[in-house]
Amino acid sequence: MRFFQIPVVYVVIPGLLNLNLMADYGEKLEAGEYAFTSIPLDARENIIAALPTQASAVPVKSRRVLVFNLHMRNGEVMTGHPSVPCFNFAFAEMGERTGAYSVTFGSDPEMFRREFLDQFDAIIFNNTAGVLTDDPDLQWDLLDYIWEGGGFVGVHAAGATFCQWPDYDIFPEYGEMLGGFESGGHPWKPHEWINLKIDDPDHPVARAFGGRNFDVSDEVFQFTEPYSRDRLRVLLSIDTTRTDMDPARRILPERLADGDIAISWVKSYGRGNVFYSSLGHNVHLAWDRKVLQHYLDGIQFVLGDMPASTIPSAKLNPATEALGKHLGSKAHTLQALTFFGAIERAKDLGFAYIGGWNNQLVSEDIQKPLAPGLSVKELRTIRGKLVMSGVNMLTYFCTSLPEDEAECRKIFEFSRQLGVEEIETKSMVKNPRLVEKLAQEYQVKVTTDAR
Repeated sequence: MRFFQIPVVYVVIPGLLNLNLMADYGEKLEAGEYAFTSIPLDARENIIAALPTQASAVPVKSRRVLVFNLHMRNGEVMTGHPSVPCFNFAFAEMGERTGAYSVTFGSDPEMFRREFLDQFDAIIFNNTAGVLTDDPDLQWDLLDYIWEGGGFVGVHAAGATFCQWPDYDIFPEYGEMLGGFESGGHPWKPHEWINLKIDDPDHPVARAFGGRNFDVSDEVFQFTEPYSRDRLRVLLSIDTTRTDMDPARRILPERLADGDIAISWVKSYGRGNVFYSSLGHNVHLAWDRKVLQHYLDGIQFVLGDMPASTIPSAKLNPATEALGKHLGSKAHTLQALTFFGAIERAKDLGFAYIGGWNNQLVSEDIQKPLAPGLSVKELRTIRGKLVMSGVNMLTYFCTSLPEDEAECRKIFEFSRQLGVEEIETKSMVKNPRLVEKLAQEYQVKVTTDAR
């Protein structure tokens, strides 16, 4: 395995990976990608001239980002998109010049192990494609990392990752995390022009475009299930009134029917944030000022330094916008239902958020309380139900918090596995020092209204 980083601030975990550290960025990655020295001098100059001069938000701490490059096809490593080196360079320079983050480059799926990923605040899939690994442990380590608070940015072909046309059920949970899989080919080729509209002009991650439509030449993906505005906050999409929508372009029937061809979006995935944009097939987009600002804002969003709403587009209304995460269904409101029944009710009411409690049965099929002791498979089933319903679980109500550290830790660990931000209890906390310690360790709030 070959390894790159900018700047050289990497800390080796002994015995985890045999890393070959190199200072010469001209070396070729064994995965078939280059870091960025294959970029012509004029392209470098163009990128540098287009870089944002400052970050939109001040980092709350030093941030580290892993930029991952790997393109697979039918088990073989491919060279990948020619824009990869340019965006690698742009991401590294952008982080260094603005002070928003530092970058590490990698191409080995072994990096998906939690012991390695936990060093980083976010991971960027820069035009990854195909099945990066068929090791289920590595696949789930990646998703668990995001679910429990890691940030994720997908660039262009990240939407064609962990699938291999026409097979889209290789690792469907990746598509659930991302928000969809590309499907049906490319209606617009890289050299053709399309017109993009700003669906959410006031959203912090979309402000770079000033609310104005713009033309762009780039390859376009079209997405099918699990793509839905019931689950995603769409920021940019094709303006079908200003773009050639000739059915001969092989546009999917459902996309012709609804005219919904999204380009960029954000979403929540448990405690993690996700930003995806299909902009990035063509090299010249790596020196488009607005596109670079869009990516910088998206990176700062997933890092947690730039707060922004992830309420799905279809659930937006004055109430959800005004109240944000405060508008949802509390655990006891729907206590007569199973947790899955409560999720369905919240979905029908247009809520994006829900709470759960420890005495509530999970579902008709999982006749167990929503409490520590559930199997990994059962926890993943709960995660899938939340994601596909477009409902995020914010709080977990626990009748009491044990004084014993081992027992209390089980509740905090369970809450992290559920992806919640806050544990609620009505009982008096008998060991406040322990609770405070665990709250800091697990980065979760604890509230009580004990009287």
